[in-house]
Order: sequence, then C-alpha cells, then structure tokens
Amino acid sequence: MITRLILTLIAILFIACSGTINILNSEARFVQIVTTEPAPNCEYLGEVYGSQKNSGMFSEAQLNEGAINDTKNKAKAIGGDTIFFLTNQNKLTIRSNGSNIVLDDSLKSTQEINITALVYKCK
Repeated sequence: MITRLILTLIAILFIACSGTINILNSEARFVQIVTTEPAPNCEYLGEVYGSQKNSGMFSEAQLNEGAINDTKNKAKAIGGDTIFFLTNQNKLTIRSNGSNIVLDDSLKSTQEINITALVYKCK
C-alpha cells in the first residue's frame, strides 16, 4: 500500500514538472504564415515574439509547433491575420513548399525556440 502511494506521488510530481506545449487558440488558427513580406495593401500592426521552452520532454517538432502557436496567438491578440517571420532562433528553419510551411528540426538539443514576427492585417 505504501509503495503504491509513493509511486502515485512520484507520477504526479513527474507530470506536474513535465511542462506543456503552447496550444493554438481557436481564434488564431486562421493566422497565415507568409515567407515574403505581405502586399503593400496589408496594414502593419507591429512585432510579436513567440517562444516555447523545453522541459526535456519535447521533440523538436513539438517545440517548433509550440513556438509557432505562441506567435500566432499573440498576432491574433493584436488583430493580425498574417505573420512574416523576421528571425527564428535555435535553427528553426521555415521555408515554403507550395502552400505548405516546412520546418527543419535538425537541432536535437534545443531548450527553447524563439520567433520574432511582423504582424499584418491583410483581410
């Protein structure tokens, strides 16, 4: 009985310390990522900084997704619908493959992904 209680407490502690990935808000799911600066008719709203920290449990793909989600959430919060990445740290490479955005997750020991993006309202 004591062993089971100790194992349960350890499991709860492990889950509590594992961290979470930034979730994309439903309002931000339509924020577009563009690989070139938007057309001149788009209104510039400012810069946002998205990030995702690693608790040691997340894959590179999860870190990338969390940082992009954070960036999109912040862009939507200031009224944007389009983001253009200025910088991305820790080798988060973003390139266009047709209409898809392709992420390069070649770095295996990243502790945090940081993105700086310009936010526009284009619609």
